[in-house]
Amino acid sequence: MKKSFSLWLAAVVLLMSCMSIVGAEDYFVSDFLYADFETPETSGSVIFSAEKTWVAEGFGGSRGAVKMKNNANNMGGVAFKQEYRSIVGETYEISIMGKPPADNPNALDNCYAVAYYRYLKDGNPAPDFSGYHLIYLTTKEEMGGGWYRYSASYTVSETCTLYTGGHNTSQTLYGDTCTFEYRAKNTNIEYMLDEFVCKPAYSISSDEPIVLNANFDFSNPEFTLFQKTAITVKNNGGANQTEKYAYVESNHQHSSMKYSNLAVMPATAYKLTWYAKIGKAEDAGKYYLRGYIDFTDADKSEFAWYQKINVDKPLTEEWQKFECVFRPSKNSQNYVVNSLSVRPSFYFRMSGQGDGYTEVIADYCVDELKIERLNVPFGGSFDDGFAAKAVYDGTTQVQAWSAGSGAVVADQTEEQNAFIQVTQVANSGENGRIAQNIYLKPNTDYCLSFRAKSESAGAVLTPSVSTYDGTQETVNALTTVQLQEGWTEYQIPFSLASVPSTCLLGLSLLNGENTEEMVYCIDEIKVAEKGLKNASVSGDFSCGSTVTASVENDTGAAVEYRLMTSTDGVHFAKLSGGVLNGSAVSYTISDSDAGAFLRFDFFAVSGGAVSNLVSTQPREVTGTRVYFTTDNFDTAETLSARAVIKNKALEGKNMTLILAVYGRKKTLLGVTSKPLSGTEFAAGEAEISADKPAGAMSAKVFLWEDFKTVTPYTESAEITAGLSLEQIVDTLQTKAVTKTPEYELVNTIETGYDDVSAILFEGLPHKGENTQVFAYMGVPKTASAVNQVPAVVLIHGNASRLYPSWVKSWVDKGYAAIACYMVDRNTDLDPDVVYNMGARQPSGYYTDIDQPLQDQYMYQAVAKPILAKNLLASLPEVDENAIGITGISNGSMITSYAIGVDPGFAFAVPVYNSGYLNEGGVNKGLSGKRLLWDAKNVLSNVKIPTLFINGNAANMYAIDQNTKSALDVENSVISYKYGLTHSQPVGEAVPEIFTFADSVVRGGPRFTEVGRVSVEGNTASFSFKTENNISKIRLVYNTSGISYDGSTSKTVWKQPEEITVPQNKTVTLTLPSGTKGFYFELTDDACGVVTTEYVELETAVQ
Repeated sequence: MKKSFSLWLAAVVLLMSCMSIVGAEDYFVSDFLYADFETPETSGSVIFSAEKTWVAEGFGGSRGAVKMKNNANNMGGVAFKQEYRSIVGETYEISIMGKPPADNPNALDNCYAVAYYRYLKDGNPAPDFSGYHLIYLTTKEEMGGGWYRYSASYTVSETCTLYTGGHNTSQTLYGDTCTFEYRAKNTNIEYMLDEFVCKPAYSISSDEPIVLNANFDFSNPEFTLFQKTAITVKNNGGANQTEKYAYVESNHQHSSMKYSNLAVMPATAYKLTWYAKIGKAEDAGKYYLRGYIDFTDADKSEFAWYQKINVDKPLTEEWQKFECVFRPSKNSQNYVVNSLSVRPSFYFRMSGQGDGYTEVIADYCVDELKIERLNVPFGGSFDDGFAAKAVYDGTTQVQAWSAGSGAVVADQTEEQNAFIQVTQVANSGENGRIAQNIYLKPNTDYCLSFRAKSESAGAVLTPSVSTYDGTQETVNALTTVQLQEGWTEYQIPFSLASVPSTCLLGLSLLNGENTEEMVYCIDEIKVAEKGLKNASVSGDFSCGSTVTASVENDTGAAVEYRLMTSTDGVHFAKLSGGVLNGSAVSYTISDSDAGAFLRFDFFAVSGGAVSNLVSTQPREVTGTRVYFTTDNFDTAETLSARAVIKNKALEGKNMTLILAVYGRKKTLLGVTSKPLSGTEFAAGEAEISADKPAGAMSAKVFLWEDFKTVTPYTESAEITAGLSLEQIVDTLQTKAVTKTPEYELVNTIETGYDDVSAILFEGLPHKGENTQVFAYMGVPKTASAVNQVPAVVLIHGNASRLYPSWVKSWVDKGYAAIACYMVDRNTDLDPDVVYNMGARQPSGYYTDIDQPLQDQYMYQAVAKPILAKNLLASLPEVDENAIGITGISNGSMITSYAIGVDPGFAFAVPVYNSGYLNEGGVNKGLSGKRLLWDAKNVLSNVKIPTLFINGNAANMYAIDQNTKSALDVENSVISYKYGLTHSQPVGEAVPEIFTFADSVVRGGPRFTEVGRVSVEGNTASFSFKTENNISKIRLVYNTSGISYDGSTSKTVWKQPEEITVPQNKTVTLTLPSGTKGFYFELTDDACGVVTTEYVELETAVQ
């Protein structure tokens, strides 16, 4: 079919690295919006606080899908921001594959799509896509494996809805493009998505001659069970030397599989074949199996509703072939007007006699069922003569060709080639015509071809195609041709704008206006749709082999292809696609394709038109692979895996399936083995299970042959626990703590200081590629191998860029220092150089938690200061035992995690933040796996001196969080600076940072040790130890408790009250009335401000 309509922009699909596709180019504009989710880039972007994780396994065996999590907003989902063409008045079909939670299969039943449009605002086009249509995906189809297809039809109206000023208004839609969103309309659920498709509602129907092909080996089209039927696909010997077949267990006289919506058209001939045998030996020779073509919804005047295909022999215990040609029009010469769109069903029924009237209950076996469309017109090669007939119903046969009274037709043979000779009497008019009723489609390019000859002078053949609208016949004259004396081939292109009925193809000389008798011969009459045809695929469908698919194209347009995959041969998903470079495309089959069905689809696109869709027959891939059937390692009590063994070369060999379970650091916890049996080889698959032991972190499944080598026969599969704290710590300690990175100077970047340089040092791999970390590093000029200096690692915050001046401030104090580049805000980087800095910080805290650990931002971020410390330790000028770390804002969170993983730092000063992120400030509400990156999980590991700095006036991170973090560290000091605000410049300049570092690594004055606060009634007390002079003690308190609105502090602080410094170094104080939260501040003249922990009372002081 070639029908004009506006094209939809197809997704730009990058071929996956694990695939090998030859003969294809990238996508261009085509008819479908096809978001296939095969890569993270084609899976849309999250909306309304939803969370998304791309996974490398999708619907139907495809290579990608997304795991979604909707939180409190029911509009969570994904957005596809590319613009797609959408035409007012056109109807489109929108669908998506969804996998709701197993315990709530109706969770996505209210899902919908949103189409966003531009609109006219005061007569002018609005600049953005804010007008919308809501499309509820109300049709739900179960697709197997927990997947459902949600779909709806949608007609683009002239107006769209605009939400503005608190209410909806109707606006005139502008333009012919839109964008899409999918929304799940449910809260607090996890689900999966794949295959978001929008296409024109009129289908791009297949013009392939195979209407139905059910061979049960590599092609098993979807069917429904008719009446009380149980069907089993068996593999102990199908018909025609195949392996599989269908066993039909009958519990009703109408028991059968039923194939629906078949592309069986009126006035078209089809060849129907099937193989069958009886199911039970005692029924052999008794019963007949006949087919039914069911046109229940058709006009009875034009079709018999139940067209029977009778047979002449009963079923036996041996396979028999049944075959006939049928043509489903009641009268081959009459127009079919009212039932052109009816698509019939096919099913079987058993009878006790050949006429098919006595229906019985009996089991039977079926294989190699096929309905194949024959050439149009039927019998155009005249091999069976002009009077060739096809079955209409039962045993009734109808002749397809007709000849008027003015045309005498004689069958002829010449050099074993059959043809007809037509003698057309003089002035015969319409009666000189030979004709056949055929089915054609509107707005479709056809070609009428034939070969003919005539020795009559002036023999001009005048073909025509006539239609009938119920009241009037319209004759459409086609191009005439002058016949030659010898056989000549002719081709006449044509197209009909309107086809209200089947069409009458007529052929005559001079339109019947010949004044004397004329004779012509004609053969090989054929009407074929222009477009793609004869899609075929060659090659061995086994793992490691390359298959090549090709298609014939007479449209002159570019051809798109899609490689489709399926686990059942029925429901297919897109694996890859592109534009053909030539007429063929090749694909190298990978091990992961073993047991899957592969199919190539082709269609041509040019301008605003698209050709018919043609497909190769699905083929099952032979080979071996192993995979886990357990979905969730964490919740599973039993681990289960499966091996696909589609490889006859392995039959008779000793194959063993092994499931191994591992704990931390890949410690082997248990092994389960299972030798494969002949039954499992025959079935083509085997399963293995094992109980999950305590402490299990991962499992692998292997397939081994005879244990001949230490290498499994096929690549192993692995399933792992969800991310755990142990995994994070183990991996960082293995990959980062033990690594000393190489570095290089970046001479193109000037720092402004002769003792501070820009450098790049080795980071940890990200997505399999090496990374570099940009940093500023400085060493005092006086430092040397014999005059070593202490050092510090500097980690900046989110809102800051990297400044060499921060490094310089430490160098001037006699420290070597390195400041690491943490976020994408450094304008000093060379814009002409591509830097691979590893994972970028995602939107929202730790929202990439479901990515592989090594690809997560926090993994890379925590590794950077550890690697930087190791780099400093490798410098001869640096004392490797005197390297500390400080971080500001978000950098303090990273600092706190780093010191909990790596005990090699000498001191630490997190400024503003640390752990307990979910209990206040901007991080309140963090939950689930994202909390694994909260430093509270590792702070108890910290044994080094650690100074926690914050301010009561600092927004974003509350001092109650700091207190909990500080109390987790056994050697901690707290300094809450009254009035300290939150910023990078303010935070890095706090003087206590420098004095604390000096106190640890340079023998400077020791900070005052402050004991824990105790509260009895309204009295608070604490003690302190110090060698320094304490010049001031103050009570800092609030009357509201710690309170935040987003990142803004709502805490009401009172003016601090000064307290007399006691000689016994024990402070006891009656708290002021109204006190809700408080801490004590001590001014140490040698070191600076130190404080007690923050204490918040259950009720305010009365």
